[in-house]
Amino acid sequence: MYSEVVKYLIGLSSISLGIYWTIRYFHLLKKSRLSETWHQTEGKIIVSELVSDFGEVENHAYSIKYEFVASGKKYVSDKVVYGTLDFQDTNYLKRYPLGKTVTVYYDPYDPFDSILEKGTRDGLHFILVFVFFLLFLGTCVVSCELE
Repeated sequence: MYSEVVKYLIGLSSISLGIYWTIRYFHLLKKSRLSETWHQTEGKIIVSELVSDFGEVENHAYSIKYEFVASGKKYVSDKVVYGTLDFQDTNYLKRYPLGKTVTVYYDPYDPFDSILEKGTRDGLHFILVFVFFLLFLGTCVVSCELE
């Protein structure tokens, strides 16, 4: 009985996560497409560093922050692109070195929402693969328990 409940909870959790990531995917897709029409301004990279190296595996986490002025007000952001960054690609640190002047794209209605690379990245579509896996897993587990 206990193991059936656990399996059922795993199935429902997988379905719930799948639904969450589906909503998140379409939100990011919408934002990335809207970014094509956003205003642009000049900004400056104020942080560009390797934050952590996760041991033996070649995984890195970067911190890239920039500042810019929109409508006379100064903003700071760390969003580079909608979608995913390839954290193993060290070109991000080379592309955005400390002090570099960059083009910043920002939502004219909400300048806090800004990016350095407009449009959609291939990594964004990876979320769909993850979603389909979660929904498939959850459906299989739940439907097997109901039979």
